[in-house]
Amino acid sequence: MSTLKHIFITLFAVGLFCLPASAQERPNVPLRYGAHLGLNYNMAGVGYSDWLKLPERPGGSFIPFVLNDGSGIGLYGGISAQWSLLDYLALQTRLSYDNRSLVAVDDKTHKGIEGEAISDEFDFKTSAVNAEVLAKLYIDDAFHVTGGGGVGIKLNSTYDYKLNKQEPVFADNEVPGASIFGSATFGLGYDIPLTDASETQQMFITPFVEMSYMMGMREVDLAEQSSLDDGLSVVTIRGGVAFTLGDVAVDENAGPSSSFFMITPPPDGIRSNRIVEEYFPLRPYVFFDSGNVNIPGRYNNISASDTNALISNFQSEFAADDMGDVQVRHNKQAELYYNLLNIIGYRLNHAPAATVTLIGSDPKEQNGADLANSVKNYLVNTWSISESRIKTQGQVNPRVPSGTARTPAEDRPAADAENRRVELTSDDAKIVESAMLRTERAAREENEIYVKITTNESIDSWQATITGNGQRKTYGPFATNDAFLDPTGLLGESSSETFALEVIAKTADGRTLSESEKFVLKKSDEAAKARRYSLIFDYNDSDPLGRTRTFINAIVSQIPDGSLVVISGHTDNLGTDEANLKLSKDRAKQVKDMLSTALRSAGKNKVRMRASGYGEDEQVSPFKNDTPEGRMYNRTVIVDIIP
Repeated sequence: MSTLKHIFITLFAVGLFCLPASAQERPNVPLRYGAHLGLNYNMAGVGYSDWLKLPERPGGSFIPFVLNDGSGIGLYGGISAQWSLLDYLALQTRLSYDNRSLVAVDDKTHKGIEGEAISDEFDFKTSAVNAEVLAKLYIDDAFHVTGGGGVGIKLNSTYDYKLNKQEPVFADNEVPGASIFGSATFGLGYDIPLTDASETQQMFITPFVEMSYMMGMREVDLAEQSSLDDGLSVVTIRGGVAFTLGDVAVDENAGPSSSFFMITPPPDGIRSNRIVEEYFPLRPYVFFDSGNVNIPGRYNNISASDTNALISNFQSEFAADDMGDVQVRHNKQAELYYNLLNIIGYRLNHAPAATVTLIGSDPKEQNGADLANSVKNYLVNTWSISESRIKTQGQVNPRVPSGTARTPAEDRPAADAENRRVELTSDDAKIVESAMLRTERAAREENEIYVKITTNESIDSWQATITGNGQRKTYGPFATNDAFLDPTGLLGESSSETFALEVIAKTADGRTLSESEKFVLKKSDEAAKARRYSLIFDYNDSDPLGRTRTFINAIVSQIPDGSLVVISGHTDNLGTDEANLKLSKDRAKQVKDMLSTALRSAGKNKVRMRASGYGEDEQVSPFKNDTPEGRMYNRTVIVDIIP
């Protein structure tokens, strides 16, 4: 048995030595097959049945209720196959030689004539061919929990008996029992890849530890035995190493793959525009200019006689029972926001039982009540809302103020401008719910080229250059292992062209990797279709869990399985660039994590997601930062759902 121990220790050490390679993302291998080898540490409480059937052993051979009468070591090894059902769930079958041998001793039940202990020793020699079906739940790409059961077909089940550790009194006695055993197994394992991720065939070594219970190894005759516990069952602690291999699943949309990077062009071609149904959260704030209690001119302030004209301009959107179906023909969300009071007035007209409360605040001039009355007068005079349905109150600071004690001095004026506002609240949630815009805009996310570094090498940075069709465009440098490249302008007027993508990477030890691959870009005549949802955050707020869960639950049913979800985090320009970039990434990651959990619960396992944070970058942010409204709406995570 010492040889088996050495084999096991050697294999386990090899697995631990290879552990650093597990940082590589686990490739999608639908079918894996291989072999496993391990050692069983067997333990059993064999009950107190009458094993010897001798007159001097009345009532049984073992003391009652001893959990472990003995132990032993046995070999465990065989072949296996594993099917990947989901990204996090696999089904494995094993066919194994399973040795459950052990030595059990009873040195307490019987005494000799002079009161000395009499030792009964049973050397059980038990082995089976064990066919098991196990589920493997992956906690991450490598670590997994294993559980399942099996059926063992008896190869050998005998025992030798020794009295007082002398020579066997009798040997090779057959254990009375069925030829088929049952087993249950629970364990932990860790997959360590042995091959580069770019290779077609993947190899893994998997150290594992398990606990297995094999029952039914001796028949129980209740006429002679006092309980079911008098049978022979074995609990095994097992350690071992598995070696498996399998071919990587082929992604039909994937482009050519080099030795250290992979290209995925947009599978549906470059689309010129995208039709978006955008669910836009109406932030219920009206901001006022310093020294003026009148509603600013940037808001669409109309007279009572203009309401019908405004409704006709919006036609279908104002024809709805409420403003949940707002559709603006022209692309600007700002136009919708600056009609906030008109939307609220329209909704109040169509919900005659609803009331609103207007909370005015101004920490500098402290005229919040005057600001609230200004909004009230507009709703009464323009939209004929009864004064009895409108409550007003003034206070120094808003309920959720902008700025904190740590806000830099240069940003205080902007924070003060945001706190000079009127907040609209209602007892009817529909009064301030999101509006929906149907817009047409240039397609971007669905056109991007995905490049992934696939080598096991430690890469410090890399950049990519695309050439072809008379164009040359460079991207990067990048510090992450993947990136999305914007191909705008590469095709020009062509419908299809072949391009070359060259990747130059710097390794951690100072070497340079360089390689070029060709790929094809084509143009699509179809417009992309998408839905967009925005989650607005309060000032410096990166953890709005309650509102985020509501937001997630509202949109997860709208995400088709197999679609692309692009999550973009943004901030205003208050604070440092570094802090805002981190805040936007944290917000985007939080939404992605919660969406992933909700999608798995809904059984949608083919959704592709990516999350990015852009900080205060106005080149990609939804609004400019020169108004309180723009800064408020830039504190957002935008979720684009592209079928």
